[in-house]
Amino acid sequence: ENGRLKGFNVEVLETVAQIMNLNLRFDWGIWADIRAELEAGKIDGLTGMMYSEERSKIINFTVPFNTLSYALFTHQDSPARTVEEIGDGCIAVQQGDIAHDYLLSRGFRGTILPLATAEEALMHVALKRCDGALVGHVHGWYVLRELHIDTLVAGDNTLKLSQDCCFAVSKNNEWLRGQIDEGLRIL
Repeated sequence: ENGRLKGFNVEVLETVAQIMNLNLRFDWGIWADIRAELEAGKIDGLTGMMYSEERSKIINFTVPFNTLSYALFTHQDSPARTVEEIGDGCIAVQQGDIAHDYLLSRGFRGTILPLATAEEALMHVALKRCDGALVGHVHGWYVLRELHIDTLVAGDNTLKLSQDCCFAVSKNNEWLRGQIDEGLRIL
């Protein structure tokens, strides 16, 4: 908004930075690219990343500050409401997102279509280019409202994909992780 990043994660981190007297600069980009930059140590951190044991081998995570649930969004005309009902169809995800990891770990037998953004994943379903999109539940509804899409529904309320959201910092930056953790405790 007006050239400034907005949103819950940004506001929480800005408050933590203020509490801890940290000087932060925010930038934005494509999720998969930014994640790769963090993993390579080219940037200091991300404003929000779902924790997983696998990811923690190459990235440091702060204490969780939120928990996010995911939902499978399908077209209202489709009978499919679960991953299993999509079968060998297509599910769109944001490339590098925990939903992508989830489908791979579950042995999903259909096509996983990784796209740059959750918005693109939902648009593919709205345009019937894919059978479903696995994205953050609240974020999905927000995107649908912003894009004025009313043809999708959130199915699969049995989905066991709810993850802690943390700030992520490069593996060797224990100092920054400690500062953010302390700021979150104070907040």
